[in-house]
Amino acid sequence: MVEFPAGAIYGAANNAWQQPIKEINTGKAQKILFVGPEQNPSASFDGEVVRSDTFKMLYFYRVLTTGPEAEKLKTGVKAYRLADSDNPPATKYVNYNPEPGDTSLKNTPPANEKFWQIINEYVQLEPLADRDRFFYAWLQDMAIEKGKPFKPTDYQKAILKEGLEVGMVFSQSTAFDSFFPAARYGEDGSGWDMVLAGLDTKVDLDTYSMFNQRLSYTYEAVTTSKGMTTYREGKGSAYLGAYYDDNDDALMGAHDYSLRIEPNVPAKKYLGDYCLRC
Repeated sequence: MVEFPAGAIYGAANNAWQQPIKEINTGKAQKILFVGPEQNPSASFDGEVVRSDTFKMLYFYRVLTTGPEAEKLKTGVKAYRLADSDNPPATKYVNYNPEPGDTSLKNTPPANEKFWQIINEYVQLEPLADRDRFFYAWLQDMAIEKGKPFKPTDYQKAILKEGLEVGMVFSQSTAFDSFFPAARYGEDGSGWDMVLAGLDTKVDLDTYSMFNQRLSYTYEAVTTSKGMTTYREGKGSAYLGAYYDDNDDALMGAHDYSLRIEPNVPAKKYLGDYCLRC
């Protein structure tokens, strides 16, 4: 159960494939019950039911206002189990303030055997979708099989390690040196790319399922929504990224850079027509 208070709040809910299953744009108070595959709420439930086709899902929201109203709204969302509806516990909000030496990973996939352990967890937990069948066949060769324990041999571990290393490089290259024409923003040589790289949030289109476009975005960031790919004034947002300096050299973490933005940028910092993410 998620309760959103009345006010300027926008967000979205995604399934485990980062496909949007609900656009959250409250204005007025809203109560949503998220259910997983084959889960059926009581017919007496008073609110909107949103079904995810995967058991793992996530939602996010942004407060699109400032001052005391924003302070009130940002911790005004309540989340609890349906079973606790009669006496819901207080929702706990955690501020993430990393200290020097903090080893927490932020949107970074593990670069070791834990990566494949996570893949196995998803295989075991989630329903088999039609798009997954060939993936499952390939994973089966590497000891990841639905209904069976993940116990790779030393030979399989070596292949998984090499595959992960190659896959990570491919993912990074696709994300930060996108080869999709739809990823280019403005005139050639503008220096900016569309971060979502021409991604259609449906992913599964009529004649194919997007792979490279999805890889490009989801290596770099999380969550998608229709509003994030609707580049119309007053209706959506535009996420821009720059990955090269003015000498066409890739940006490197070992260097410091100055970002110069021309005046009159059509953006309102998440408060209206467009978003500019630098």
